[in-house]
Amino acid sequence: MSARYRVILPVQELHQAMPRSGLWPEERARLSHAFAADTLDAIRQCRSVYDIVVVSPDPGLAALAVDNGARFIPTEPGTGLNAAVDHAHAQTRDDSPQMVAAIVSDLPALQPDELEEVLAAAGRRHESVYATDLGDAGVTFQAERVATFEACLAPDPARRQRPRGSAVTAAPGLRCDVDTCDGLRIASYVGLGNATRRALHDLGDRILRRAETR
Repeated sequence: MSARYRVILPVQELHQAMPRSGLWPEERARLSHAFAADTLDAIRQCRSVYDIVVVSPDPGLAALAVDNGARFIPTEPGTGLNAAVDHAHAQTRDDSPQMVAAIVSDLPALQPDELEEVLAAAGRRHESVYATDLGDAGVTFQAERVATFEACLAPDPARRQRPRGSAVTAAPGLRCDVDTCDGLRIASYVGLGNATRRALHDLGDRILRRAETR
């Protein structure tokens, strides 16, 4: 039988997202919120997930968490992703399930079916797995047993280079993190979630073209 998961979703301050995109801060914040909404929506549709924790210094994410049946744990501004995940894990581990997963929040093309397949396969064997971004520059997802879990997301020189376990090579939506406009274009080819599509409609697709000239 497959293990059940607690999934921890760290979200940085929205206005600090996509710093290399060339977009205005308010545009980046709107897109970052949409990315988090789509990532959270994919997570909550997974059968293997019984608990979701959103951890962020941005109080505006609390409503998004509650609306999606997740818990919200605040952190201090400037807290790194890994420190935020470890904080949330420490706050919840007394009632933890057998497995814990952490996922970055900028995965607007994440599909519930691909995530469920990865979680279920690892859960049946209680093994550790992780995924890197498409450029293999950082970790976008990790899942481990509760007893051995230590956050190791994104590039972080203070942490080991890779989490424990085997790498996920499929699941493109799980590996397609977005921190530039080029990344957003790639994610659009994979298939964007509803919130990101609405944000692009409201902001105008021209923001992608305008960013190229900055």
